[in-house]
Amino acid sequence: MMKEIEDNIAILKDMAEQARDSQTLPEYLRIQNAMLKGMLETLELFYKLMTQ
Repeated sequence: MMKEIEDNIAILKDMAEQARDSQTLPEYLRIQNAMLKGMLETLELFYKLMTQ
């Protein structure tokens, strides 16, 4: 589970770079939406890890 959390964090870092480099508002918002979903998934994994 820790590996999944680390992988998600790496993906979120890449997505942050993509958002920063985005050329249009819709592209930026799409990336930000995906990042929020990824952050929620990561928090859920972290919570499961901490409550085992």
